[in-house]
Amino acid sequence: MALVAAIRECDPRWPEVARVDDSRFLARLAGLGYMVDGGVLPAIVRSPKLPKGLWRIFRDGDIPAMDLWFRECQRRDIPYVYVTPRRKYARIDWDCISTDTRHDDVVATEASNALLDGMYKTFQRLAAPNKAMFEGSAFVGQIDHLTIDAALSLADEMFIALKGAMRFSPAKRS
Repeated sequence: MALVAAIRECDPRWPEVARVDDSRFLARLAGLGYMVDGGVLPAIVRSPKLPKGLWRIFRDGDIPAMDLWFRECQRRDIPYVYVTPRRKYARIDWDCISTDTRHDDVVATEASNALLDGMYKTFQRLAAPNKAMFEGSAFVGQIDHLTIDAALSLADEMFIALKGAMRFSPAKRS
């Protein structure tokens, strides 16, 4: 309940992002006499039922749901990030077309090379055992052939990288 309340209070354009390590959560549950497998807290935090999510999971070809999420991303001025699980692998996609053009200096110019470098290093760190393929730029891209766990972690990290860089982009005056 506290998590949902805190999420509702934050600005949807600048969502609070937290990396989740459920070891303390599991230790507390064990101290209370509950035995739960790991991964519970990250699953709760990534639940589509929580308000103001950072990214979504879609079945391949679910165009109506993808369009709805795209419009939500535009409204909130956040990158359009989603995961598509398949039979064996998953894919993550991102696109900054949903964000205000004042952020283009961060994601769509020569200045975005440093951001892309960081995104690629994160990909290498989290997708090392996979035969994954990273394609694209900071503005638009995809990573395919990921395990679902790697895809979920990378969705978090790609959103954090993109939105974090946008937070400090200078607003252009018209």
